[in-house]
Amino acid sequence: MRLQTLRLKNFKGIVDFTLDAQGRDVNIYGDNGTGKTTIADGICWLLFNRDYNGNAKFEIKRLEPTGEPVHHLHHEVEGVFDLGDGQTITLKKVYQEEWSKKRGSPAETHKGHTTDHYIDNVPVQQKRYQERVAEIVPEELFRLLTVPSYFPSTLNWEKRREILMAICGDVPDEEVIDSNPDLEVLRSILKNRSQDDHMKVVKATMAKINEQLKQIPTRIDEVIKGIPTEKIDRVAEEARYADINQAYKTLLGELNRVTNSGQGAELKKQLAELDAKIARTQSDYERSIRAQVDDQDNLIRALTGEIKDHKRNADNIEADIAELKRGVPPPDTDMLDAKMQELRDEWMQVNKSQYCYEETICPMCGQVIPEDPDAAAKFEDRKARLLAEINAKGMKLKEEKERLIAEYERKERERANKIAELEAALKSIARTIKQKESAVAEANGTRDALLRQLTQPTKEIQQLIAERGALMARLAKVEAGDQAEEVARINAELSKMEAAAKEAHERVSMAKDIEKREARAEELRVELRALSAEHARLAHELKMLEQFTETKVVLLEDRVAEHFRLARFKLFKQHINGGLEPCCEVLYQGVPYSSNLNNGARINVGLDIINTMSRHYGTTLPVVIDGAESVTSLIATEAQLVRMIVSEKDKSLRVEYVERDNKQNKEAV
Repeated sequence: MRLQTLRLKNFKGIVDFTLDAQGRDVNIYGDNGTGKTTIADGICWLLFNRDYNGNAKFEIKRLEPTGEPVHHLHHEVEGVFDLGDGQTITLKKVYQEEWSKKRGSPAETHKGHTTDHYIDNVPVQQKRYQERVAEIVPEELFRLLTVPSYFPSTLNWEKRREILMAICGDVPDEEVIDSNPDLEVLRSILKNRSQDDHMKVVKATMAKINEQLKQIPTRIDEVIKGIPTEKIDRVAEEARYADINQAYKTLLGELNRVTNSGQGAELKKQLAELDAKIARTQSDYERSIRAQVDDQDNLIRALTGEIKDHKRNADNIEADIAELKRGVPPPDTDMLDAKMQELRDEWMQVNKSQYCYEETICPMCGQVIPEDPDAAAKFEDRKARLLAEINAKGMKLKEEKERLIAEYERKERERANKIAELEAALKSIARTIKQKESAVAEANGTRDALLRQLTQPTKEIQQLIAERGALMARLAKVEAGDQAEEVARINAELSKMEAAAKEAHERVSMAKDIEKREARAEELRVELRALSAEHARLAHELKMLEQFTETKVVLLEDRVAEHFRLARFKLFKQHINGGLEPCCEVLYQGVPYSSNLNNGARINVGLDIINTMSRHYGTTLPVVIDGAESVTSLIATEAQLVRMIVSEKDKSLRVEYVERDNKQNKEAV
């Protein structure tokens, strides 16, 4: 793909500039601030809506000296590209402001921007435009093959490493093991898993074991601290608890005999159950009524909100009707009539004119210049053309007047129709508001009726209260007997037995808890020994995997280096503790691209990477080199080069075509 033509109009600092590249290498000279980088931004924005550095948000508009944008301009970029298969494509984008007038205000308001898209001068939707650009070249591939700094600087190291592996190929684990006999044991360890995946599993497992090894001693201490110093005989306590329960049951039987075979206790039980039922029934009833009241409240709030919305809508429609009824004045055609009258007068003047020959004496020889035989015909021809032109102008003015009148009449009809439509809508809204207000009144009535029900007990509750009164009367008769003293004695004994049974039950539970804690402490000690052994085994395995990685580093970096002329890559970094961590840093003669490398070397390293990427992906794209004055000699490349060169003497952009050395092209291949 090669750039044929690029035109920028009102784009950033450029008013109007056309780069006629013709698919050739070009040098673009200019002082700082003349717009060299703007050209690179224009190409990237045209294709992918970003600037040269990949930023989606940047200032496209031209700016006033105050820093404010110049308004009411169309900002355009148009590019013609040779696709390399005999086809060319013209892409164009136009970015412009949208303005509108608010009701009642004479001033326009800036409400946003629009971007129009064109393919081969045909307007298209943004989605279709983006799809067509993606068919030509995906954005990621475009930046890889166009911007020398993109791969070594902008891409994150994981993506750089991924692309290198796709181009150069990874070193298979089997090949690494074959190269070092000390790694043979890893064949049985890895099985069908890759070394990277297995190392992740080992490290994750060791981290989990380390956390467990830290926690288990604390957990053992916590378990042991919960064991009381007193030794409890669980069997003896369980026997004592059983004896107390048996004596308690015997005493209850005696109490039942004293109190009419337990009639009083049974009545109290029935009374407690009835009280619970009354409370439950009353609670359920009140909850049901409250739920219905809440439903009516929600309905009232919803209807009230809808009424407010309809009233606001009605107010807006009334305002629109008032605005429409003010209308617009009819068109002023007086100027057109005056111009047409002038043309009629001019036509009459020309039409009256007649050809007249006047003798003319030659100033050189003094003789009469003979009359041109075609002079009269020429005069009539000129007269006819002039009359035709006057007629044409008059027709255009007449048509313009008729158009203005017709447009005014059309707008008047539309205005009348819109007023009728809005008035009908206003009546409909009024009916809706009336209906909803009736619904609110009905819901309020239902709500008040429900609240009144809360003050009146239901028939079911009244019946339960009557049953309770009868039960209380029966209990009073039973408790009026002479057995009160004996009942009190038995109840006192029962209370003592309950306390003794509770204390025995607690000691049985404590004995069981001690046994569980001792068993848990031993389980944790066994787990601690097993985890320590597993951690030692994994540590040895990790050491073998790190040795594997060190071997793979040498093989992999050598393999990658074979594909590049200048660029070298550091694919792993060494930690202080001896471990290796994957990375992907670009080097040139041992100097990291990201630190001390000069700009000229960076550009050539970037071109070297682009050459390799172009061979891998089977395509070339125009390479834009900003700051190209910093490199005296570029390495060979098949791609079209657009070099931006700072030149203090060039106060405006100057384009120079560059003839390519055929030998250099062969070196690139």
